[in-house]
Amino acid sequence: MLILTILAGWAGGTALAEKGGKAGRTWEHFQEEVRARQDRGYDVARAITLAGEARAAHARGEARAAQELMERAFAELEAAPRVAGGSAQPVKAAAPAAGGEAPGPILTESPFGVHVSNFRVQEPNELGADNRLIIRASGLGDKLRFQDLDGIVAASQTRLVVTLVADGQRSEESHSYCLLAGDELARWQAMVGRLVERYDGDADWGCTVAGGRDCYEPGDGLAPDSALAAAIRQRPIRSWQIENEWPHQLKDCSGGKEEHITARRYVEHLAAMGSLIRGRDSSARIILGALTGVRYVAALAGFAPRPYVETGYTDCQYQRVPIEELRKPGRELERIRQLGATIEEVLVQGAAHYDIIDIHFYENDPQSLVGQVQWLTDLLRRRGVGPKAVWSLENAGPYYFFVETGDRQPADCKKAGRDDLPYSDEILAGQIIKHYVVGISAGVEKIFWSSIFPTLSWSDNFIRTALVDVGKAKKPAYATYRLMTEKLAGVRQITRKAPGIFQVVFRDRPALLVAWAEDEGGSRDLGAYLDAGKVRITWPVTRRGQEKAESEVRPVTAVPLGRLPVFVEAAP
Repeated sequence: MLILTILAGWAGGTALAEKGGKAGRTWEHFQEEVRARQDRGYDVARAITLAGEARAAHARGEARAAQELMERAFAELEAAPRVAGGSAQPVKAAAPAAGGEAPGPILTESPFGVHVSNFRVQEPNELGADNRLIIRASGLGDKLRFQDLDGIVAASQTRLVVTLVADGQRSEESHSYCLLAGDELARWQAMVGRLVERYDGDADWGCTVAGGRDCYEPGDGLAPDSALAAAIRQRPIRSWQIENEWPHQLKDCSGGKEEHITARRYVEHLAAMGSLIRGRDSSARIILGALTGVRYVAALAGFAPRPYVETGYTDCQYQRVPIEELRKPGRELERIRQLGATIEEVLVQGAAHYDIIDIHFYENDPQSLVGQVQWLTDLLRRRGVGPKAVWSLENAGPYYFFVETGDRQPADCKKAGRDDLPYSDEILAGQIIKHYVVGISAGVEKIFWSSIFPTLSWSDNFIRTALVDVGKAKKPAYATYRLMTEKLAGVRQITRKAPGIFQVVFRDRPALLVAWAEDEGGSRDLGAYLDAGKVRITWPVTRRGQEKAESEVRPVTAVPLGRLPVFVEAAP
């Protein structure tokens, strides 16, 4: 049996050496053995799960536990059984970055956005966040309400991102809908063409009525005046998403019955809509319809921070499912494999027709998003798809508050909007900062918090992550979000320096840290990460009635860290 010693960080090439001085094994060696055994039909899933646990233990500073887990991982690899009936499902081991430095992408625009603004601009303006609007064909009738959109564009101080939903017949219970077809789709495409042309910021507004106040038909009064024209030129709408959560919402009803959309049918629709939009605005960015269910696909592929996934639409339905259970033959395994295959086909076959990939993320642990981005990056690399930006137009947590608060799992979750289910203002405020910092450092360039206002038609799990409560009062999380956008304004890059310690680099001012304790907490020396003698520590807003964030100056060698993230800046 191998007795392994982790000699250094878990970056590529790190040696895993046997006791006794024999030549060390590297992480690449482990991955090579994984691939070799998979090719010969061995089930190496358990070995990869253990290696992932070892990586997580090492990130927490638990060297002994990491050593023991890697010992078990190699032992499981050597004892892996053959898969009956053929070769094993390919599984990729996650990149061993959890214990070392991991720089995020270079940002060229603000990474902050919000979802469910109810077509309001006051709150996004206050928060300093871009505003996502969902425009549905079913809510328009025969005409776009340009007067309403004109008002939003004119009053916005941040940018708008538009999701276009070509919905016919809808199921409110499942949030699914039939993709428009025939004449209905043609009418929708004509409206979208006008929408893009009007707000793309060039001199052509798409008006067909010459001169005067009218634009599309006599008497409509829709020709942009000078103030609206200036607002559109200053902040044109350039980002357009083609459908929302297509893997589970979008249906093909063209054959007379409701069927799941195929990858080929969605790519055809994506190509047609993308061509339409780019024909009106060559600088437009096309966002692929949101990917959902990625946590399961990524977990099966070995990209997961823990040996389980959390699932359940409500707290009452919550389950912590071991990844090994997901791998067992059956309908659930086949469903996940089919989802992964469909997503992969869309990503590859539709690559020429989109610029941005959207992953929706409602989970407790932001590290799960790291694994999902790693899975996506690995897939695109393997399939030869060029670089694509990754956004998250719906992102929130914790989704299951009782797990974080330590409360008993609820048994009654039927009524939305109730106030007796587990919740914590403090935990929500802290999670907002963690979701952004961890997500951006992992490669997500824009994150839209879900949501500003509570979505009363959804489960309480979505309602509780809103920045405004059901009584229309702003939560402490609202002030924390604004604090975050102020502290991180002009961010250029976020790099994870160590577990719970992230360095934020700006375009035109000194770097700062966002930090929290991944263990029991206490005083920390952050001098290795910030060149300062003294630092100003700013805490999130966590209490109702708290007017502003609290801060204090401490030596950089004695920064108090706990579960709440703090902003750490050099003090004069």
